[in-house]
Amino acid sequence: MNRFECHGVMMEIDGFGILIRGPAACGKSELALELVRRGHRLVADDTVVFFEVGDRLVGESAEIGRGLLAVRGLGILDLRLLFGADAVRTRASLDLLLDLKPVGEHDRTQDLLGYDFESTGIGSAKVARAVLSYAMPGAVLATRAECTVRRYALCCRGYDSRGNLSERMGNTVERSS
Repeated sequence: MNRFECHGVMMEIDGFGILIRGPAACGKSELALELVRRGHRLVADDTVVFFEVGDRLVGESAEIGRGLLAVRGLGILDLRLLFGADAVRTRASLDLLLDLKPVGEHDRTQDLLGYDFESTGIGSAKVARAVLSYAMPGAVLATRAECTVRRYALCCRGYDSRGNLSERMGNTVERSS
């Protein structure tokens, strides 16, 4: 079985496997802590071990770090003890990459209009990718991460918010003519 490691934090949010990536000390683990507090599950912190299952990637933590989250200023947290067994998942299929970027490093039109979930390669798989700015408090970033995952779920079901808005605008113009 082909295995490889990737730097980041893997979470399960609303049933989707999410790999949170970003520069060192940008708040990945703090974001993960807030997401766990909201009822989502940690799969792996810092290093995610991936393996292929068919055309999908599955991520898990190395045994030594399973259930542990390192947060600057708080130390090593055992999430099973702090939040219960449901706070941790052994493994999850990778559905979405969530890349954290400093404010100003991505297209500002995305802030209002949203974006398409581009496909990017990780290992031999293609995975949807979204970008979030991280110059905001962890709780706000957690809300944005949850909304991004939920928007991704809607896109997987064929819903297009920009297309819906365009249709509404067209209907308004037709009614006013």
